[in-house]
Amino acid sequence: MYATDPTSVRQIRQGDLIEAGEHHRAHRWDPARARRRRLPTLWRRTPKPTVLDGSLELFAGLDRRTLDKLSRRFLIVDLAEGESLGRQGETVSEFTIVLDGRIGVTLDGVPLAIFDRGSQFGALPLLDGGPGRFRHASFDVLEPTRVAIADRVQFFEILHRHSLVGQRIRRVAEQRRAYLRDHADAKALAADLDAEPFPVHIPQTV
Repeated sequence: MYATDPTSVRQIRQGDLIEAGEHHRAHRWDPARARRRRLPTLWRRTPKPTVLDGSLELFAGLDRRTLDKLSRRFLIVDLAEGESLGRQGETVSEFTIVLDGRIGVTLDGVPLAIFDRGSQFGALPLLDGGPGRFRHASFDVLEPTRVAIADRVQFFEILHRHSLVGQRIRRVAEQRRAYLRDHADAKALAADLDAEPFPVHIPQTV
């Protein structure tokens, strides 16, 4: 074993301690400096959520924390009068909730309904299949309107993570499905009545 010089060992240890102290002072955590440096980055990555209104039927009974989580899944869009949110037969890839204003709904060229605050649409074609499902009706903005829009990915995240909201969305979608089925049956019946009847020859009785 090699002999060691106690004096040299002490000097090395003292030098290590001095270097460690300087490093600590240079890199010690400064709350004020950290706040100035980090907060802008955090603000860019985590924008302030748009708070959804719990008075809307779709979100009734939800606590503030749940509403804030849901808010992050929607894009809030302001629309001017006369704009269109989609025409019947176009592909659809988003779910929409009316937060304020009015939207006119047209089916087969006939005015059907007015969707106002709390109304939702777009769920049925998304639930029926993959991307590219067609829009069942046309939607025109009747006055300045604000809507919340979730794309296909966020829509299914809502269904998966928020069961109560998902149940409400599915219930409305099923009601719309039943209405469209009845509408299609009525159109088919009207087409039959308008068509030329098939001639039936009944032999005269003697």
